[in-house]
Amino acid sequence: ADEPTAALDAASGETVMGLLHRMAEGPTRSTILIVTHDQRLIDRADRIVNMVGGHIVSNVCPKLMVRIVAALKMLKNLEGLSEMTLTRIAQRMEVEWRKAGEVIVREGQEGDRFYVIGMGVAEALKGGQVVRTLTVGTSFGTVTQLTHRPIEETVRARTDLELYTFDKSDFDYVMATDASFDQRIRHLLIARQA
Repeated sequence: ADEPTAALDAASGETVMGLLHRMAEGPTRSTILIVTHDQRLIDRADRIVNMVGGHIVSNVCPKLMVRIVAALKMLKNLEGLSEMTLTRIAQRMEVEWRKAGEVIVREGQEGDRFYVIGMGVAEALKGGQVVRTLTVGTSFGTVTQLTHRPIEETVRARTDLELYTFDKSDFDYVMATDASFDQRIRHLLIARQA
């Protein structure tokens, strides 16, 4: 639909959006694509694709981005970073789902990504013994290429998990485009080596 609410008052626009929502959520599960400049529709979108000059410049799922940013805000190492920086990080993160009992990373192995728990509970083990419980907003894992250290603990899902992951290319991208993130990561790496 091209600008389906453009010439409508707020009440009529709400009626049209209700109809489209029922079509999307109803038995036919229709896909609805709306081209609009109407900011009132943003809160209703499952995905927002922004195009400039015929090219996609962003493609985000707003509800997922809100969840990821909320989890990132819980990380002590990212404390004080701006909302813009956290959003930039969140946009680079991938979502992974793991089943209860599944091992996500193993102690002593090389790590290729950093994880943040979005939903669920995991446990960290050292030498086969549980040393801590990991919950929403807790991070684990490492990118060995950055830290030059192997993974320090095995992490196993205690319940089903929703994880947000960040790999080396994501680190490199955000560090290159955001000076505050770059500075924070460099300080953390120096502190770990001391």
